[in-house]
Amino acid sequence: MLKNKLLTAVIAAITSCSLAVTAFAYPWDDPENPNFPENPYLGTETSEPTTEEPSNGTEEPPYNTEEPPNTTDEPTPPTTEEPPVTSEPPAPPPPEMTLDFYETTLVIGEGVQLYWTITNSIWENPAVGYESSDVSVVRVDNNGYIMAVGEGTAYVTAFYDSVSAYATITVVQPEIVPEFLVLKQKTFELKIGAAAQIEAQLLPEEVAEGYTITYETDNPDIAIVNERGLITALKTGTATITVRGAGLTEYVTVTVTSDVAYDTAKMDGYLYDTEGNPVVGAQLVIDTLKAVTDTRGYFSFEQVDQRELTVLIAGDDKAVCSIAPQGDTTVYLLYRKGSPLTRLSSYEELVGHLPINSVSFVSGANVILTAGETFELAYQYKPRDVAVTEIMYETSNEIVAEVGQIDGVIIAKAPGETDITVTLNGGQAQASCHIVVNPKESSEHSVLIVVIETILIAIAGFILIMIYKSYRKKLTRDLEKYDEEEYGYDDDE
Repeated sequence: MLKNKLLTAVIAAITSCSLAVTAFAYPWDDPENPNFPENPYLGTETSEPTTEEPSNGTEEPPYNTEEPPNTTDEPTPPTTEEPPVTSEPPAPPPPEMTLDFYETTLVIGEGVQLYWTITNSIWENPAVGYESSDVSVVRVDNNGYIMAVGEGTAYVTAFYDSVSAYATITVVQPEIVPEFLVLKQKTFELKIGAAAQIEAQLLPEEVAEGYTITYETDNPDIAIVNERGLITALKTGTATITVRGAGLTEYVTVTVTSDVAYDTAKMDGYLYDTEGNPVVGAQLVIDTLKAVTDTRGYFSFEQVDQRELTVLIAGDDKAVCSIAPQGDTTVYLLYRKGSPLTRLSSYEELVGHLPINSVSFVSGANVILTAGETFELAYQYKPRDVAVTEIMYETSNEIVAEVGQIDGVIIAKAPGETDITVTLNGGQAQASCHIVVNPKESSEHSVLIVVIETILIAIAGFILIMIYKSYRKKLTRDLEKYDEEEYGYDDDE
């Protein structure tokens, strides 16, 4: 029994200690405490406390008095009214996907990685899928790597759960650029004062247009180079010329010596274009020497080295050729802008390369004929030294007139109009002549003319007869008068 009482006393003591600790640890009813927390069991400041009937019939003081409530075994929280109903907290924002780019342009064969960011997701590493709107334009793998496969526009969509975002991909053809920079000669040995032309070309040639080739020397005291690649040696030594074009680079080594000597000779010639006309006023360059063509296309260098020479036309870096004169030399050059010069050995060979560039009819562009009449068409052409290897005549109306294929003789057949065309050397030159054919004079017209002519002759004959009779009558009177005066009688006696 004593043991039970002792146990009860221990429990009561523990309970009392717990209550005291609670009162000090949660000073809800101490408003002067700076750490005074909000009493979760109290309502708002406007809320009214709810009281209970005390068991002893007296009014119980409110819970938040200075003295803690009287407790027994366990603390009983004060009874207050329910806290006011508040609105539910806002729902978390939905997930949102953003991309590192939303549009881009790719070249066929080019690829790009598409990166995404998802906010407000409950998943740390969500499984994002990808899709292309047109796999013939772009393809995308499971990791978001985009590959351009065909020209056009497509959309690549990244999606996860209910969110997605897309990027517009434009695919274009790759720009074709030159792949090679070719030098005809990479080393030059020059004497002081000499010049040489660097012949550089970008290949493939069909895509090289629009690209510029530049030249730069590393030692301008030894040798300089202009914008067209013409090297001029200044003093003994070595220089390196850097040649660049379309992102490609090549090098030319120039060695300048003072002890190199060549025999010299005269070189002249003629410069023609591919139409057969002499090129007038063109400036030809050999090393530092210059010559200008006259009205005949003629040029002359009085003294050149008898070695491999580079001849070029100023202002056209592609118009070059190599000549190695052996004594005095006459050359014939064929020039077409933007193309290498063609060297020919003789004037006859030059003429053989020239086309007929014009033809015209000697009789003019219009001829009037009468039906039944013939007419031979004569033509002239330029340049006159070019041989005519093929000639063809055509008439636009064979009923009106026809033309001989060999001699060009026109036969007027019927009244009307037609065009006669002559074509030389398979179409090199062409000219036309307009033919008008008038009708023959009719037989009725001829009879009328004869009648008129007969009448006119008759009138003329009558007039002559009358004149003759008048004259004879006068003559007779004059004779009678003479006889009378001379002999004293008249014809009546």
